[in-house]
Amino acid sequence: GSGGSGGSGSFGIVEEECDLVVLSVGLEADSETGIGIDLQTRADGFLRAVHPKLRPVESPTDGVFIAGCAAGPKDIQTSVAQAAAAASRAKNLLARGELAVDPMSVHVDADRCIGCALCTRVCEFGCIRMAGGIAVVDELACKGCGSCSAACPEGAIAPYIHTDSQILGEIHALGRSEYPLIVAFLCNWCAYSCADLAGVSRISYPTNIRVIRVMCAGRIDPEFVLEAFRSGADGALIAGCRSGECHYAHGNNQAKQRISALAGVLTGIGIDSRRLKTAWISASESERFSGVVSDFVDELEKLGPIGSEL
Repeated sequence: GSGGSGGSGSFGIVEEECDLVVLSVGLEADSETGIGIDLQTRADGFLRAVHPKLRPVESPTDGVFIAGCAAGPKDIQTSVAQAAAAASRAKNLLARGELAVDPMSVHVDADRCIGCALCTRVCEFGCIRMAGGIAVVDELACKGCGSCSAACPEGAIAPYIHTDSQILGEIHALGRSEYPLIVAFLCNWCAYSCADLAGVSRISYPTNIRVIRVMCAGRIDPEFVLEAFRSGADGALIAGCRSGECHYAHGNNQAKQRISALAGVLTGIGIDSRRLKTAWISASESERFSGVVSDFVDELEKLGPIGSEL
């Protein structure tokens, strides 16, 4: 058919004689894309953007931009628009002449590192490598999620901010002013922002909660939760980003695995696993956050003070 200017025109059916007709096949991701720079991919193999709506051409790796079908099937117009956006981001980065580095990174205590390399497998950003049997962190590339610190069996790798001693100090300073007492470990990007929004929006929730902020739910060492119970907390709440929305890609999934194992440990030492609650929530769901805390308080009141089940 043919079309005129402005999108109007005449169209007709065209008949063609063909020897072979091949249906359009699905677009598959190139398995070699991103090799060597540890770019994150989704379950379907395409490159993962920081946020599909807000930051569609930015990868979780600073300085690497994504356009077109590298992030999934797209039409030509969308691919061209994303290419222009990615080029603009790269131009702005190069034009500054200097790079601002986030101080949220981790460091390794070489004397304590046993060379197990677990941290290299946990890091989603490829910022940790082994050198001479010791873990070495690229602090310029590190995002500071802290998942590696929670996984380290020797405590040899730790963030510069929100250290183990700082978090444990907050736990020990809680006191027993209210019952039931809840220690809440909230990720900085969603859960903590959600609690903050609840306060700004004057959405009330029980005062029984004591908030400890961490950069990511993946930073939460099971030992923090156990120490909270040892310090007299009646319940522990771990809240992070929704599945697929983690600021650090998969930190919340790593947290879920540790929490699942921790629930079994609690049962094994005689503590009801219902005293450990999780919530995966977005930064805007302040009313839901209020409901989660209220429901948890009600549940803990039914269970009784910590140790009642022993």
